[in-house]
Amino acid sequence: MIIRNELLGEFERWERNEDKVKEELKHWVDQHPGEDTFVKWVCDTIEAVDKAQDEIVNKIVWKVYQTLINNRDSNKLWKAYEPKGNYRNHKMPLFERGGKENG
Repeated sequence: MIIRNELLGEFERWERNEDKVKEELKHWVDQHPGEDTFVKWVCDTIEAVDKAQDEIVNKIVWKVYQTLINNRDSNKLWKAYEPKGNYRNHKMPLFERGGKENG
């Protein structure tokens, strides 16, 4: 949890820096009409890169979320077989003799 918060904090700091650069470039474009072709291209490129990066980050976050959910669900399934637990008091179909699978 701590690592995630640190990474998100770092990501947000860089996002703020990126937003500041975009604002400064847009301000420069407004102040220098006619000389803004290159700077406008830079702004548009930064916007496109930012959008692509945000989409990638969102996909990664979604995959991490799905992985955590799957991990939690699989842990629930395996909990009955935990050797440290009170497994003798639980039914464990994989290890029972005389069941349908074992005839």
